[in-house]
Amino acid sequence: MPKEAEATVARARRRVIRHFTDANATRPSRATAYEPASGIDERQFARLVHLGVIEETGPGLYWFDRAMFDQVEGRNRRNTGIAVGLASAVAVGAFVWLRRRARAAASKD
Repeated sequence: MPKEAEATVARARRRVIRHFTDANATRPSRATAYEPASGIDERQFARLVHLGVIEETGPGLYWFDRAMFDQVEGRNRRNTGIAVGLASAVAVGAFVWLRRRARAAASKD
C-alpha cells in the first residue's frame, strides 16, 4: 500500500476513534451513535467493529474498548517486528551467500 494511502487510512481510523473518545463513549453504559463522514471512515469503523475495538451495545449504539485497542495495536507491533526481523535475516543471509560466492569465484582465477 502506498504511503499516502496508509496515511489516509490511519487518519480515518483516528477520526473514528476520536468520535468515541470525545463523546466519552469508553464503556458500554456511555455508548453513542455513530454516522461515518465518508466511505473510508465507514470502512475503518467496520474494521474496528470486526476487531472488537468498537462494540455495539444496542441498535446503533457503540463504545470504544480501549483495552481491546491496546491489545490489537500490540499484536500489530509484534507482527511488524517479526516481519522486519525475518526480512533482516534474509538480507544478511543473501549478503553472506553472495560474498562467499564472489570469494569462491575470485579464488578460481
